[in-house]
Amino acid sequence: MFMIKNMTDDQFPFLTDMLYESIYVPENKPPKEELLNVPHLKKYYEDWGRKGDRAFIAHNSDRQPVGAVWYRLFEAMVMSIQIPRSWGLLFRKRQGQRDLVFC
Repeated sequence: MFMIKNMTDDQFPFLTDMLYESIYVPENKPPKEELLNVPHLKKYYEDWGRKGDRAFIAHNSDRQPVGAVWYRLFEAMVMSIQIPRSWGLLFRKRQGQRDLVFC
């Protein structure tokens, strides 16, 4: 059983862990700090907490964070409409193995 709560500011490192895990790199995946500092990826988490950002953290029965789902709204310059970008990743542990479930 999971409990899902709004993310708090102190859980931001867990959110970036989930973002890193959700990025597929077939071989030789760079370290988290290197990969998440690529300009086209930084825009998805830099200055997190601004208007249009929302994240939820899933907790297991031991109240440990086990997954996340989040989105960030971007403004389109031409028509001034908001475009959502969302991601989600949930870790589940079963019999000592880790399954990745994407939302």
